[in-house]
Amino acid sequence: MPALELDEPDITNKLLELQHEGWLVYAGRTNDRDQWIATRKGHRLTATKVLKRISAEQGLVILDKLIAEARLINSDPERSQRIAEIYLFGSLHTGSEDGTIGDIDIVVETKRRNLPVGEREKLEEAEQVGESWGINRWSRGSLIIGSRLNKIARAVSLHDSMDLRLPGVRFRQIYAFDVEREREIPFDASEKIHAEPLRGQDTPCDPVAKPFTRLPRPWPIAEEDERATLDSADGYEAQHLWQNGLTADAIGEQLRATPADITVYLASRAAPNVKPAKVEGLLSACVRKTLPDECTFSVTVAVKLGRGWDSVEVRAYDADTFDLLGRVTRYSARDARIHHSEPTTIKTMMAISVVAFEWRTRMKSRIANLYVRTWTHVRSEDRPVETKGYPNFQPLEASLLSALAALWAGRNEDDEKIEISIEIKGPDRSRITQRYGRYNDFSFARVPTLLTAPINDVLRPFRRCHAEFLDRSTGYTVSVNQDMLDD
Repeated sequence: MPALELDEPDITNKLLELQHEGWLVYAGRTNDRDQWIATRKGHRLTATKVLKRISAEQGLVILDKLIAEARLINSDPERSQRIAEIYLFGSLHTGSEDGTIGDIDIVVETKRRNLPVGEREKLEEAEQVGESWGINRWSRGSLIIGSRLNKIARAVSLHDSMDLRLPGVRFRQIYAFDVEREREIPFDASEKIHAEPLRGQDTPCDPVAKPFTRLPRPWPIAEEDERATLDSADGYEAQHLWQNGLTADAIGEQLRATPADITVYLASRAAPNVKPAKVEGLLSACVRKTLPDECTFSVTVAVKLGRGWDSVEVRAYDADTFDLLGRVTRYSARDARIHHSEPTTIKTMMAISVVAFEWRTRMKSRIANLYVRTWTHVRSEDRPVETKGYPNFQPLEASLLSALAALWAGRNEDDEKIEISIEIKGPDRSRITQRYGRYNDFSFARVPTLLTAPINDVLRPFRRCHAEFLDRSTGYTVSVNQDMLDD
């Protein structure tokens, strides 16, 4: 399915597993697509912050800070409301087997202060300043209190008081304040279960699950030399529709694709799965670790980085003839397109595009305002070069912009664009060129030595510092253009 970006049958198996655990129920099929509905447990999950678990001892420290903040709020003369009671429930109260908690579940009861009407309205109006008219005065006061408590730690999770009435919920009071007398009072710390839990019609019911019956369906076989062009999101949907019994013709009609494209793409599902490698260090090493051993084709990967220039392109070539077998372009973590590709290449290219795009994401902070294009060619027999970290191109920016400014100041009247590029491949000297002219009509020339000298002064230590990233299979083009001079 496109939403979760999982292939069939993995996505359906995962949903059935979630149903077994009580998060979802199968609700039947609409327009040939399976429908799943969240249970009460599932809805609670969507409202819960997913955080790294912390120790119960850390939770108690945060709880002490929360109570201290409550005391500050209740002593603030500018607040229209006070915190009357705080209740604790969940894992910090009940404990867990491993001594850790996910969050700190609390219920905070607030009350308006016992003030003359005019004085209280004045405080409420002050709290309302800058807020939308959709929030009434009373609500605004409690929202301010909730916001202050939430800022104590990400683990703080505020709940509605109705959650204490859910069947089986154990809780205890941890703070009490007499709003009438404006003073803190002793509280009852004993564990409780609500005397009037939600029952019958008050308790929301889980939807009734319908029986799920679907046997795995073999993937189709593509005709020899057939190729596919398809968006990745449509590919996930095509898998689902095929497993639900539709023909390639019917799927193509729904997705506005040819039956041949659908058939070839679905045929690619029969190939072994390819797991994206951990992203670290040299791009070629990340790609090689993803490329299956004894792969019958090699791949070329090009990564573009820069403002409005981000993309990844993966090409597959026959290992013997170097004929192009397919191409995948990835524009975002979720958006990719398969171009005229043989079924045996699609899974591998998609996995490599995921790895390359993650590499691009980690490189973004290392290019400053430059445009950087990285390319690499990898074969299955290549040994990955182990490196740590990533090349940093930021030191090149100042010298490139200085040279560009000089060229732009002395440009011909007809020149609408000037670009300076450095091609870096291997640890040897790098070629520095300029491209100039009108849009769609450019000429190329070497950059004058007077301007390249400061660039080379930066390039030499750059190459020494990044020698491990400058293997012969990987190249970089670093460029700037006149648009950057306006920044």
